[in-house]
Amino acid sequence: PVLGENYRIDTGLRYDFGRDESDNDALRGLGDLDVGAVGVLKASYEFGRFETGLELAHDLGGDRDGTTATLELGMKQPILNGRAFAGLTADATWASDDYMQNSFGISAAQAARSGVGLSAFDAEAGFKDVGLSALVGYSVTENVSVITMAKYSRLLNDAADSPLVDREGSANQFQLFLGASYRW
Repeated sequence: PVLGENYRIDTGLRYDFGRDESDNDALRGLGDLDVGAVGVLKASYEFGRFETGLELAHDLGGDRDGTTATLELGMKQPILNGRAFAGLTADATWASDDYMQNSFGISAAQAARSGVGLSAFDAEAGFKDVGLSALVGYSVTENVSVITMAKYSRLLNDAADSPLVDREGSANQFQLFLGASYRW
């Protein structure tokens, strides 16, 4: 919903992917993180080709059981006579204690079960990552659009210091997304 000419508040649900300990030897003994619904509330302000926004997201039943807040600054440039757009967005995400511990922490029991000798680690609230994404969208009809996005994120603080990342993974994260949207 639009609140004013340049202001928006949006709500919605999304699903965060889970993590199976059988997916990677580094996860052995840590247990699974189930797929979960996430409630989202986003406020944004558009000025010219630029937009800034704050998104609050809270786990509604998965295993992360926490909250994130993401600050974004982006720009979009219309292309193909306004039928499509290209954009860049920079973001920074803060995550709560529960989210960080469930995603990056390792309890003493998990460390003891670990197949690769991970040590216990207490992940605390703080900035989880910063990122930069490039996207292209195309309006198929007035209501239907397709979007593709490539994103690079750099894990920070306890997310980067977790033995799962520091020893077994990488603080550099890459994502590729292809999707469709319908606007009422």
